Amino acid sequence: GGTLGIMIPPSVPLVIYAILTQESIGKLFVAAFLPGIIAMLGYMLVVRIIVAWNPAAGPAGPRFPWSDRLKSSLRVLPVLVVFLVVIVGIYGGWANPTEAAAIGAAACGALAVVTGGMRSRGLIDSALGTAQATAMIYLVLLGADMLNTTLALSQMPVELASWVKGSGLSPLLVMFMILVIYIFLGCVMDALAMILLTIPIFYPIVMGLDFSGLPQSDKSIWFGILALMVVEIGLVHPPVGMNVYIINRFRTWCASCCSCSFPSFRCTSCTRSSGSQSIGGVDMKNSKWAIAVAAGAFALAAGKASAQDVVLKIHHFLPPQATIQQKFFLPWCDKIGKESGGRLKCQIYPAMQLGGTPPQLFDQARDGVADIIWTVPTYQAGRFVKSEVFELPFMAKSSEAGSPALWDFIQKNSLDEFKGTKLIAAHLHDGALLHFANKRVTTLEELKGQKVRGPTRVASKFLTALGATPVQMPLPQVPESMSKSVIDGAMVPWEGVPPIKLQEIAKYHLDNAPGMPKLSNTIFVIAMNQAKYDSLPPDLKKVIDANSGLETSKTIGKAFDETTEPAKKLARDNNGVFDVLSPAEYDKWQKAGDGVVKDWIGDISAKGANGSALLDDAKALIKKYGG
Repeated sequence: GGTLGIMIPPSVPLVIYAILTQESIGKLFVAAFLPGIIAMLGYMLVVRIIVAWNPAAGPAGPRFPWSDRLKSSLRVLPVLVVFLVVIVGIYGGWANPTEAAAIGAAACGALAVVTGGMRSRGLIDSALGTAQATAMIYLVLLGADMLNTTLALSQMPVELASWVKGSGLSPLLVMFMILVIYIFLGCVMDALAMILLTIPIFYPIVMGLDFSGLPQSDKSIWFGILALMVVEIGLVHPPVGMNVYIINRFRTWCASCCSCSFPSFRCTSCTRSSGSQSIGGVDMKNSKWAIAVAAGAFALAAGKASAQDVVLKIHHFLPPQATIQQKFFLPWCDKIGKESGGRLKCQIYPAMQLGGTPPQLFDQARDGVADIIWTVPTYQAGRFVKSEVFELPFMAKSSEAGSPALWDFIQKNSLDEFKGTKLIAAHLHDGALLHFANKRVTTLEELKGQKVRGPTRVASKFLTALGATPVQMPLPQVPESMSKSVIDGAMVPWEGVPPIKLQEIAKYHLDNAPGMPKLSNTIFVIAMNQAKYDSLPPDLKKVIDANSGLETSKTIGKAFDETTEPAKKLARDNNGVFDVLSPAEYDKWQKAGDGVVKDWIGDISAKGANGSALLDDAKALIKKYGG
């Protein structure tokens, strides 16, 4: 039971794995069911074989009549009902994980009151126990977050993954080595510690390997389940096995305990002394020093770089599997590395690993906190007012057409807004649409009063004009806000749906007709610290220049457009409902957007610019590139 518990949902280690890897908790729970059942049947078979071979290992207990057995079984029935309500609620679509957890907690509380286990003293003890457990978990997570930040800054996982990928080792051999490490770690660590300490290191390695063409999303879930299964083995594996060691506290002889975990094994020693701890004949005190020295040496070796290399720190706010990292930064870094003869290298920090918030990213590039950033500059409302003309309603039809138009517009009209940085590229996404969790919205009237996430100042004004209540927030905050009903819906492009798993929360998706200008859009820039660029020798500046500008912006735009259909498929696979604005509704929404355009022209003109001329120029550039 102690080992099966980490596999059978709801499993805390699986939840932690999902948090660390930005994976779907629901998919991991589903994937764990069958392996968990197989493991349970396997344990039952092994116990049966051991008892048949050595009856003394499991002597028969007293027999009870079926009436007593039935009564005892009925006592656990309420707990089983609570479990089923939570699990069926999540997978039946009746409740999101947060709501299901609240229902489960309330049901358990009610059950305790009914059965008499929750009186005044019991309530105090329960609250105290909950606070202690929560504090312990948060302390562990805090330590893991500090470790992850250290690993990100040292780039040890990235360097190790690059080394493994370039070593020519078979992916199966690499996986075998990882699994063996997990088995040995089980001798001295519990499951949660193993997951927290190893996943940030092993996950990038596994995701960079090719296992017979297994897709990235499936590979992530496959590795999670496989890692948990081997962690289970490590917990009962000799010479110690963490669970066996704990059980030994309740037994007289260590040897009999170890014999149960592995029939042919006998413990050599299992002793404690005041000065040191010996497990399986190994001096743990000395081994800790050896491990610390080895880890320090490895970290120094992994972090060492040639003095002749230029390492560019790249920072952005989405997970590693996001389009911008997978489709642009990774191939872009490979390209500049080859063209520079290996002198230009990248260290990519996704998901705000260098600290700060998404609105602060542009200033991080300007101030040198990061060398290169990718961000939405208009997360800072009122600062990039000329460039935000591309965020007005119904401007561009596609990112491939709108992105080069945005680049040209900035170079011509608003380069002063990006002072202190060198722009690598500027682009749009594939066009925003509306996603709702619980209500199907197809008309302007149905939208009124709905709390909807708006990405930027202009988008929020547009939502207000449509009659919705805008709630402005960066993209990473959307899933939690929607699952907790802080917002009813969100304005998000299809490209932004998979990285935040929005298809698992939002059921209804409202878009405009294909081939028409999109409801809304958001501008993005890839900006480099100007001082960092100026410090490069002329030949490396040429490499950066050759991989920046109009064509680079167009390439990113095309990559973002190509994400639309795969994201739709994910929503379709989650039983999403798709709606398109009718021509009559489209006209209504356009008229509502006219007021937003008029207000923008007035705002920008009040600041000394010609708003009408800037709008006309933006539209002309979009038309020039086919949008």
